[in-house]
Amino acid sequence: MTIKLEVLRRFDAKAWQTAHPLSPPGETTLITWEEEPPSIDAGVPKAIQSALAACLCELGVVVYAASAAVDELPVCAEVSIRKGFRTPPIRFHCAKSAADLLPAFTDSKHDWTMSAQWLVVLEAAAGVGKIHALLEQLFGDWTLPEVLRPPVLMVIQAAVDGDGAACYSANSRVQDQFLNALERSADHAGIELTVQT
Repeated sequence: MTIKLEVLRRFDAKAWQTAHPLSPPGETTLITWEEEPPSIDAGVPKAIQSALAACLCELGVVVYAASAAVDELPVCAEVSIRKGFRTPPIRFHCAKSAADLLPAFTDSKHDWTMSAQWLVVLEAAAGVGKIHALLEQLFGDWTLPEVLRPPVLMVIQAAVDGDGAACYSANSRVQDQFLNALERSADHAGIELTVQT
């Protein structure tokens, strides 16, 4: 089995059904993957899940929505999103390790293959309380702010059919750290990585 990972610096956000690119100083890239032969099961290949989770957790704490409490992970935030007359709360977990982040790719309610998941990478010492408004915007309006402000380092959005990930970095320094971490984790997993120049 061969897995290829490609980082695109230029891509059609409409075709990939992702949010608009960030305004400067933000940086936007798209990660796509290809598996040969293709997996029978839909979704993000396990090797890609592990590589992406490892590099994101190297950068900071990753906040993601979960449909149910994962036994070993406490709920770090609950945000009510108004939908009609109901305001069902969304539970969020804070992943500090790759293993903690893996459920984000397979959650039944916030399904990656249905582009229903966002990952928010925070500075390691940051609290989730400062990003409630951002979580409400991402999961309520399905929109991205023009600029990412501290303590947010990155926002990752599932792309069309779950076949990619739009990666929004607060600035070029964060993007460089992310791409370096991704290169290390891909190399460790034996994944071929190509970065568009």
